[in-house]
Amino acid sequence: MIVCYIGIVAGSKFKLESPCGDELPSRGFDAGEDTYQSPPAAGRELSVKVDASSDRLQLLTPFDMWDGKDIEHMVVLIKVTLLTYLLTYLLTYLLTARCLFAFVSHSI
Repeated sequence: MIVCYIGIVAGSKFKLESPCGDELPSRGFDAGEDTYQSPPAAGRELSVKVDASSDRLQLLTPFDMWDGKDIEHMVVLIKVTLLTYLLTYLLTYLLTARCLFAFVSHSI
């Protein structure tokens, strides 16, 4: 339990009551209203109109269909913290050293 006083005017203190309540609802969660709307059968025939001079909205062109080939040797930019980088480097070093040690000790 955390006891904390808040200073207010004229040097007096005020203490908030500890929060209380049910961890989970006693009657379970209310699923609410079913709001899912399935796409229309003729969805490809629909069009969305966006003002060409709009600064906020734009229509995106669909991606080309996948040709079935995987992309290889692709450069990926990932933002990591220094700790993540160091741990990855250390793990790679240890695994490489362990593999080399196992290879050398097996070869002898």
